Amino acid sequence: MCGKCGARMRVSYKDAPRYLCDRKFKNMVDRICLSVSAAAVEEVVVQAFFEAIRPAQLDALEAVLVAQEKERRELFRHWDEKLKRAQYGVQLAERQYSLVDPENRLVAGELEKRWENALIALKEIQEGYRRFETAHYPVTLPTELKEQFRRISESLPELWQSGQLDNAQKKDLLRSLVAKVIVDRVKSDTLELRVVWISGHYTKLEVNPPIHRTRDLGEYEELAERLQVLWKEGLTEQEIAEQVSREGYRSARSKNVSAATVRDIRLQYLKQHPEELNLKTMRLGNYLPVQELAVREGFKVDWVYRQIANKRIKPEYLKKHPRRHSYLIQDNAELIAQLRQYWQRKEDWLAKRNSQI
Repeated sequence: MCGKCGARMRVSYKDAPRYLCDRKFKNMVDRICLSVSAAAVEEVVVQAFFEAIRPAQLDALEAVLVAQEKERRELFRHWDEKLKRAQYGVQLAERQYSLVDPENRLVAGELEKRWENALIALKEIQEGYRRFETAHYPVTLPTELKEQFRRISESLPELWQSGQLDNAQKKDLLRSLVAKVIVDRVKSDTLELRVVWISGHYTKLEVNPPIHRTRDLGEYEELAERLQVLWKEGLTEQEIAEQVSREGYRSARSKNVSAATVRDIRLQYLKQHPEELNLKTMRLGNYLPVQELAVREGFKVDWVYRQIANKRIKPEYLKKHPRRHSYLIQDNAELIAQLRQYWQRKEDWLAKRNSQI
């Protein structure tokens, strides 16, 4: 269920399954409310379900359901008494009206009005009673199902992943305890889920689904600063990636940070903070790190690495940093001029191709 508009979300299977709320968009009222990764949501809901079927949680759920059933019976007694009083009021008003002298029109009119009001009140109570019965249907956890959950609570996670359960069986298991799941996006990279159980209670969870851009991470600036600190300490990109992953940072589409992500974030950081390049902590003589050369000349880092792989940057212009084992490129005027020509040739070709599309 959509946490923004309350509509039921549908599943879109284009590319990868996603939960989508586009009712307002289809009605041309507003843009799409939510579009979230189905896998990210389902993983968290299933884990919450596994936690809920542990014996202690089942006992707690049963206690809640017993208390709710007791409260439900009390409310039903209240409605029964209210209905009986209304029915008695109608009967009393009817008897009083039937006993009045028809010649006494003033009294007869008043008693008739009381009778009509009693009938209206009775009808309202009957309708309220029916609504109450519909909304407060008995919710129970069958003893047999509870015992089954107790027996398989430890093995179900493994069974769930084994492929022995089809999707229909998994849905039936989830629906035995989960009434609904409400999804809302609270930050660009964070979803808030409310798993509403059959008891009416809910569990609030947070999910970090895959997003398109690392820059949209809520902790992007903090991550960029942390990468710079580790870089200055002499760690390689791979070592930095492993370290920040252990510290709980993530990339746009993964729970971990890769070396490529570290490189991209550092490049963006250096573009925004060119003063960092003046530290020259990576330089060896007139040899520059790939990232610094790329930022200075306006090249893409990956493109520079391709020139190394394709031997356009000859080995005599290259060194490996003794501590970080990353490439350093000689700041040679002739080499830089050649690279500028290669880059411009590529840019011209792309511009020509795009103009023909």
